[in-house]
Amino acid sequence: MADASVQDAEQVAALQAEIKEIDEAIAAGREVVAGLEQVVETLDSARKWGIWDMLGGGLLSTAIKHSRIDKARQGINDVQRQMRRFTKELADVRNQVELRVDISDFELFADYLFDSFIVDWLVQSKINDALSRAHQARATVFQAVSELEGLKRTAQRKQSELQKRRVQS
Repeated sequence: MADASVQDAEQVAALQAEIKEIDEAIAAGREVVAGLEQVVETLDSARKWGIWDMLGGGLLSTAIKHSRIDKARQGINDVQRQMRRFTKELADVRNQVELRVDISDFELFADYLFDSFIVDWLVQSKINDALSRAHQARATVFQAVSELEGLKRTAQRKQSELQKRRVQS
C-alpha cells in the first residue's frame, strides 16, 4: 500500500512538471498567434494601400504601402523569433511555418520609379501571398495551442484523480 502511495506521488509530480511545460508552450504559442495577428493586420493595410496605388494613388500611396510592407517584414522577423521559442518549448510541433515578404529591391525601386499598374500588380500579388501565408500560419499555431490546452486538461484530470486516490489511501 505504501508503494502505491509513493508511486502515485511520483506520478503527481511528473504530471505537475508536464503541466508546467505545457503552460510554457501554450504561452509561447499564444505569443506567436498575437504576432501573426499583427502581421495580418499590417499586410491587410499594405494590401489596401496597394489597391489604391494600382488605381492611380500616386507617390503617397506607394510610400505608405511600402512603409506597411516594411512594418510587416519587421513583424514577420519577430514572429519567426517567437516561433523558434514555441518550437523549443514544444519539441513535437508538427508544422514550422516560414513567413516572409519577398519583394526584391528592384521591385521596390521600380515601383517608385515607374509607378505603373504592372509593377503595382506584381507587388500586390506578393502582399496577397504573404497575407495568405500569415493567415495559414496563424490557423496552424492556433490549432496547436488548442491541442496543448486539451493535453493540459487531460494531465490536470489525471493529477486530480491521483491526488484523490492518495487522500483515500
